[in-house]
Amino acid sequence: MGDSVAGATPDDVSETNNQEQGVNEGDIVKADDNGVVYILSGRHLVIAKGFPPQEMTTLKQVDLGARGTQLFLDKAQQRLVVLARYDTPVYITAGDVVDVTADAAIYPPIRDWDVTVAIFYDISTPDNPLMLDQIRFKGNYQDGRRIDGRLHLVLRSYYHPEVYYQDQQAQDLLQAYWKAVNDVKCDPDVVAADPAVVAAKAAFADRVSSLFDAAAIDAYLPTAQRLTERGELQSLPFLACSDIQHPEVSASLGLQVIASLDTDGQNLAATAMVNNAWQTYASKDYLYVAETNHHWWWIAQDSTLPTSQTAIYKFAISGSKPEYVATGTVSGYTLNQFNFSEYNGALRIATTQDDVFFDIGNTGSRERRWERSSNVFVLQDDGNGNLQVAGSVRGIGKGETMRSSRFFDGRGFVVTFLQIDPLFTFDLSDPSNPQQKAELFLPGFSEYIHAFDENHIMTIGRSAGAGGIGTGNGIQLQLFDVSDLENPTLLHEHIPGNAQGWSWSEAEYNHKAFTFYKPANLLAIPMQYNNTNTGGVFSGIAAYKVTVEGGFEKLGSVDHADLANEYYCISGVELYEKYKDNCLTGGYMNWAAPRRSLVMSSTQGELDVFYLYTLSDLGMKAADVADLDTTLGRILLPPQPYPWWYYGVDPIDRVPPPIAVPVEPIGTVVF
Repeated sequence: MGDSVAGATPDDVSETNNQEQGVNEGDIVKADDNGVVYILSGRHLVIAKGFPPQEMTTLKQVDLGARGTQLFLDKAQQRLVVLARYDTPVYITAGDVVDVTADAAIYPPIRDWDVTVAIFYDISTPDNPLMLDQIRFKGNYQDGRRIDGRLHLVLRSYYHPEVYYQDQQAQDLLQAYWKAVNDVKCDPDVVAADPAVVAAKAAFADRVSSLFDAAAIDAYLPTAQRLTERGELQSLPFLACSDIQHPEVSASLGLQVIASLDTDGQNLAATAMVNNAWQTYASKDYLYVAETNHHWWWIAQDSTLPTSQTAIYKFAISGSKPEYVATGTVSGYTLNQFNFSEYNGALRIATTQDDVFFDIGNTGSRERRWERSSNVFVLQDDGNGNLQVAGSVRGIGKGETMRSSRFFDGRGFVVTFLQIDPLFTFDLSDPSNPQQKAELFLPGFSEYIHAFDENHIMTIGRSAGAGGIGTGNGIQLQLFDVSDLENPTLLHEHIPGNAQGWSWSEAEYNHKAFTFYKPANLLAIPMQYNNTNTGGVFSGIAAYKVTVEGGFEKLGSVDHADLANEYYCISGVELYEKYKDNCLTGGYMNWAAPRRSLVMSSTQGELDVFYLYTLSDLGMKAADVADLDTTLGRILLPPQPYPWWYYGVDPIDRVPPPIAVPVEPIGTVVF
């Protein structure tokens, strides 16, 4: 480790909130065992000395040359993998877009939205990271996992073959097909069998088939390229036609690529499948991708098909090359990765199912009727390429939408919602006989479920509306006793803010923003609060001590709105003139955009001291958990583009502001 980093190290450092133990997920911030913090901030990689917090400082700032998306940290090998993709504008200085230069990590620059760049660093000296490799994949990065020293990336590539789009006959036949469909008025009973539709579809398919039969197929395969030391791009062996699977389910022209390689960029291997999958789940040995036909227009036209259905594809990732294993289908659609879980070789899946029925009314007209419910399925691999349903519980929460689910060993939990929140518990210890054990009705609903210990779970979600019905303006935290699946009990509930305000947290929809550090029973979540009536605004991280006996004890909060105030609201500079109204009303405070938290611990004498590191889009702060009001150290992050820049708002001057006295903050709320 470099001299500037050497010194005291923490006893323990928190990890990314991963779904499965030993299956590491990418994120925008990582920390190593020495207390060095790695941050993705727009198009920059920032490496900071984080411990001790009083000595926090930026060690290195790397201009990636593209927008960073995720980091993977291999502590054992002292390697860091940065994933990035083309984006514009990159950042703004003096009103002009600053383009990529030869000083950027990614050079020559990329100009293709459909390219993912993986940069591999040796970080044995964090203040001087050594680039080991750089590989460019044709395809958009969708998700990834690191298991030990091996990285598994899920990439998505669409076909845009010029031979098809430039063929006028094919385009004319496509228009003729759509005309035939429209002429039938989309009557579900006759559209698929109408002779004109059948003939037009066959003519179009024949033309497309002939075009592709005459084309060089290799030209349409996704590619991988390595950046050489001379700055040239060298093609790598990546995918052959024999590596691509085509399952017997309906699919789009999307191609899902599973690419596996070491965390230094070596030993690349890949396989692919034609599908339209967007969901990814992984255990230590298998990776699953799932595609849903939820609300696809043609499903409602064919009464023989389930209205909503999900196909699941299983890949083995424990070897040197990912291998396709099996496919299965279940009724319903999934929300996120927590709808999946593998246990003792069985895959559990929670889905919401929409069914459509066509009733004949009194006048003879056809009336469409929707019915909604949720399911829990247990699938087992039959060894012949099929994921078979071994058992299921169907028809859960009729008329309601699933909002969250989680599986822990042989138990499962599902939350649905319409006007109130039923928490369902399941005994899944016998794959062939899953059983629903209880249904607990509560106001509001939970969006994420996290284990507190073996017998208790925590949730974060939305609070209830007036009279306990519907949803209110704030988030809510809950702690349940689930030691008896037949009698789950709500032990504690906490609703930050007040009834007049509106609060939200990234942890509601992104589990990586939910930091629970068990050694200190410390929960930290991003929190944003706005009350236009009173001027109360908060934009930072709220911290709680969670216990079975006391519930959610507020420890304090770390406000990042002051960073936004310093940046945007310095009287007399151009930024202030542009955003003066927001500065006077406190609206600027939301621009801090709190994101993540880290915890580092240190034994000092006979005391265990816990430091909370809080990250926003503007900077990182550190404080002792026992005194969150006192900032022990902080760093500022480089300017980065904000989302509204892409929607017609003029770029602003992003030159770091001069040192001056900012406008007095107003209306800060402390949780």
